[in-house]
Amino acid sequence: MIVRDLKTSIQVLEIELTNKTKKDGTEESESLSTLFFQAGDTKSTYLNILDELMTSYKGEGLNAMSWKRSYIAENTSVREYLGHPDNKIKSEQSALGSWIERAAQKVIGM
Repeated sequence: MIVRDLKTSIQVLEIELTNKTKKDGTEESESLSTLFFQAGDTKSTYLNILDELMTSYKGEGLNAMSWKRSYIAENTSVREYLGHPDNKIKSEQSALGSWIERAAQKVIGM
C-alpha cells in the first residue's frame, strides 16, 4: 500500500512470471508487470484480483495473468498498469531505477 497523501491510498499488485519453455524447446522470458489501483477496501478486492488473475478464460481469449479483466475494471475506481522494463536494460540496477521512475509517475497521476 502506498499512501500518497492524506486522502489517497494506492494498492500495488506486482506479478513476476518465470520463463516458460515454448513448443520448440526454447525459453521465452515472461515479464514483470504491476497494477496500481484504488478500491473501496484494502483486502478482499486485492485477493479477488489475485484469484481472478490465476484463472484462464480460454473462450474469452484470456490467459492466466492477463490484466485485461472486467473484474478489475468493475471493482477498482482507478487503475494504472506498469509494464516490464525495456528489454534493452541489461542490469538489474538500471531496471530498478527505470521501474521507480515510471512507478512514481503513475502514482503521481492517480
